[in-house]
Amino acid sequence: MDEECLRPGNATDETFLEKMNRTVGRHHHYISHAVADTTTRKTIKRDQFRLLHYAGDVTYNSRGFLDKNNDCLYRDLKDVMCQAKNPILVECFPVEELQGKKRPETSSSQFRTSLAHLMEILMSKQPSYIRCIKPNDHKRPYTFDEDLVKHQVKYLGLLENVRVRRAGFAYRRPYEVFYKRYRCLCPETWLNFKGQARHGVEILVKHFEYQENEYQFGKTKLFVRFPKTIFTTEDMLLQKKKEMATVIQKMVRGFLCRIKFLLYKWAATKISTLWRGHCARLELLRRRKAAATIRQFVKGFIFRHVMDCPEHKIFLRHTRINFLLRLRDRLPTSLCQFYLWPEPPKIVQQASDMLKVLYKRILIHKYCRTITPTKKKQLDEKVIAQNMFQEKDDYLDSVSEEFVTSRLTKHQEVMCNNVFIGSIKSKNEKIRYSSPIMKLDRTGYRTRQRILLVTDVRLYLLTMDFKLKERLPLKDIQEIEVSPLRDGLFVIHTKGEQMDSSCCKGDLILLSDHCIECITKIVITGQFRDSMVKLAIDGSITHSLNNGKQGYIEFIRGARFLLKRGKHGLLQVVGSSKFKSQK
Repeated sequence: MDEECLRPGNATDETFLEKMNRTVGRHHHYISHAVADTTTRKTIKRDQFRLLHYAGDVTYNSRGFLDKNNDCLYRDLKDVMCQAKNPILVECFPVEELQGKKRPETSSSQFRTSLAHLMEILMSKQPSYIRCIKPNDHKRPYTFDEDLVKHQVKYLGLLENVRVRRAGFAYRRPYEVFYKRYRCLCPETWLNFKGQARHGVEILVKHFEYQENEYQFGKTKLFVRFPKTIFTTEDMLLQKKKEMATVIQKMVRGFLCRIKFLLYKWAATKISTLWRGHCARLELLRRRKAAATIRQFVKGFIFRHVMDCPEHKIFLRHTRINFLLRLRDRLPTSLCQFYLWPEPPKIVQQASDMLKVLYKRILIHKYCRTITPTKKKQLDEKVIAQNMFQEKDDYLDSVSEEFVTSRLTKHQEVMCNNVFIGSIKSKNEKIRYSSPIMKLDRTGYRTRQRILLVTDVRLYLLTMDFKLKERLPLKDIQEIEVSPLRDGLFVIHTKGEQMDSSCCKGDLILLSDHCIECITKIVITGQFRDSMVKLAIDGSITHSLNNGKQGYIEFIRGARFLLKRGKHGLLQVVGSSKFKSQK
């Protein structure tokens, strides 16, 4: 820099940077835009250069370097500063500099001279370094920047010092310190050892099984070469501390639990003593009272025929109370449980009969209050079904099943609303019942799937796509005959001649999984009498055909349900039943 400032010609910062590139451009600690690789050039401008210091990379801008290097004080100013009365200024500007005729030193020359003088001072001393590590750049407590600390440790040379230290004896401790710290790890030195500290350390080293090249005994200290040896010993000490802490906790907890147990034992004994005394006194009073009651009851039984005797009155009162208590425990909860009513003694027979009548009325009143209009309608239908089908084999199976107004699926409901209500049903008709059903042909008895719809005027049989097949006015139904078996087959007998071509021709033979429900809905909708429905008790049903002839259906008891053709074209229905054919 001094050469560039003194050379003749036009010296600029650019020429100074070019001279730097020619002189030290190949040095591995120097980088500039001209000598850097393609990747590094993107981070350095053309007027900048970078020095790779031990503490990190520093980028310098060459602009103004020469001007700052030549920025020296004039002799007149130095002369004024030398004549100042302040001793510090006089010391900073010595008079010897004014007496010399040399050219004033540049800033770089002054820095180089000061650095050389500092190095002479340092080399003449025996320094002891104290290395301070800065935890963070924000001066915040409890904040530890790991990258910053690693950087400082690396460039302060601490790792090299550690390696040098480990090359010799890394651990050096006086015998007393080592013995006090690790004596709990050996049974011979723990608690009862009375020898010197060095002898105790020798016992500990032998117990730890240190190798001969791992340690060395000094006059007052023990030297251990490898940190691994100390780390292993420290791990043993940490484990021993945990064990000792567990033992101490066990002893303290055991002592506290024993004290608490003795306290609880004394309290439990005291409470049990007082409680047993109290219970014994109550038992004595109870037995005295019981003896007096038994005595009165025996006397009342002896004098039970003497009406004016006070013992007789006590006997009667006890009998009434006893009956009422038994009645309270066995009181029926429904009308079907009156068999649980206890048998009363003769002297309270009249009161028992009156209570039974009164309690029946109360249960009937409670039951009637729970009946809703929907439930009342169900009960009315069940009563009608009982009058008609109580002798049918599968009647009991239908008692627990509620009657519904529709057994169609959701898709069938939509078809019914779109097709049947829109184009087939009259406006004044209301649907009372709908259900899938099986229809048997009058000739051949072939089964066909149909939809049965019962309105308040007519009975409709539709196909599964809701096309009208047969239509029967309810007033034309003459009689309904039902199978006594569990097959669900019934025949609807018609009367009169049908004028409409879509009306049924002859009797209808139907088969339903809900036969009792279906017939009950038809009877209620048509307001027929119960006598209109008949069970085929004789084991057969005769029905009319469309040509004036008659068909014959026979019911036979069997293991499973079956429809088959018999002799002479009759239909045989096989089903499980107690009924026996009269054929």
